[in-house]
Amino acid sequence: MKKIFTLLAGVLLACGAQAQTTIDLSGLKSSDFTYDATDFAVGTYEVKINEGDAEKTQVEVINYIKKDNANWSVLALTGKNVEFHYKDKGEKTNFFQLWPNNLNVNGKNARIVIKNATAGEEIVIKAASKGTTPSVFAATENCTGDATNPANAGDKQTDPANFIDFKFVASSNGDVIIQETAGGFNIASITRSGSGEEQPDPVLPPTEAKVWDFTTTTADLFGAGWSEDANTAGRYTYDTEIAAGTFVDLGEIGFSYGAGLAVGGAKINVGNLRVDIGKQIQLNATSGAYRISGLAKDDIVKIRCKTASTSEARKFTVTNGTPSEIEAPLEDVDGTPKAAVVEAVITVDKNGDLTLTQSKGINVMAITINNDLPEDTSTGIETVKTNTTEGTAMYNLAGQKVAEGYKGVVIMNGKKVVK
Repeated sequence: MKKIFTLLAGVLLACGAQAQTTIDLSGLKSSDFTYDATDFAVGTYEVKINEGDAEKTQVEVINYIKKDNANWSVLALTGKNVEFHYKDKGEKTNFFQLWPNNLNVNGKNARIVIKNATAGEEIVIKAASKGTTPSVFAATENCTGDATNPANAGDKQTDPANFIDFKFVASSNGDVIIQETAGGFNIASITRSGSGEEQPDPVLPPTEAKVWDFTTTTADLFGAGWSEDANTAGRYTYDTEIAAGTFVDLGEIGFSYGAGLAVGGAKINVGNLRVDIGKQIQLNATSGAYRISGLAKDDIVKIRCKTASTSEARKFTVTNGTPSEIEAPLEDVDGTPKAAVVEAVITVDKNGDLTLTQSKGINVMAITINNDLPEDTSTGIETVKTNTTEGTAMYNLAGQKVAEGYKGVVIMNGKKVVK
């Protein structure tokens, strides 16, 4: 009987214990974060990750570009209830370095914010000094530091095995703020001994249906700031440079039809935002992007596009949407490469903005929100990208039947399909 009571007590103790969640901060990409592009911009940086490395490693960085010493800028780790805050009167290049085994936060007074903590929840950050100045972590808001915490993180460390645990306890329900006050830090993980769970998005009604059909554009849609290209009839170009890391709404820069669709992300040189009236829109820039703001979870965004090159396949990287990539491939037409028209269906992952970042220039014929794409009148044979091929006979462009695993352009049900 004593054993039964002992076992029962152990079970009850285990049930009463708080769940533990560890957030690994190694190997992250800029696409894992949500932030305002007027505050931060993505770049790359070559660095020796370890002191003894013979060669440098190229890592992604998120640069601070806001130059505002009064208001905090927010880098949110998407879906993890963790934010990093920073403010400064000057730009900070290589501020947030995404190393393979940890994050390098290269800025004094950066804050770590743990969202939705519960009273008594223990939070452990595994961190180290970034450079010769020892990192100091201060319990800043709604928390207390553990009495066993060292005064600072000591000597510079890049191997997480040598990082130090700093413990903090939430004072009440709400956000916990921990601030590094000495000069930047490396951080490998954050462990929460409370629920630590991401709160579900509030249920929002679907976004109002919208269609941007660039095959129907006309010259009278363009206002001040746009001009017709002297070398290409029917092509209108924007006459102002769009700075890297910024987005502008097309409706606010003189193209009334594009209202609600923003472009930018990368630097867009004068003349490289183009609309061929009655055909398409194009950003002639590596990593140029389209952004639709204020979408609801599970909204459906559709796009019809094709690579702007006849010799190179290209792609979109999707932020806050599934699938995460959209390919814009080439097809072989009688031995000649040709851009294949692609239609993709994207489901919005969370309430917020959807961003489509191109590898290089891609022609976009139409984008819709919660609506069907308009009829494709660009070619007599419909060319689409789809994943629903199971149970349907497929043939290559030579008319030969091919198996399910075949990659490339195939014909199904009389249509060309990119697999």
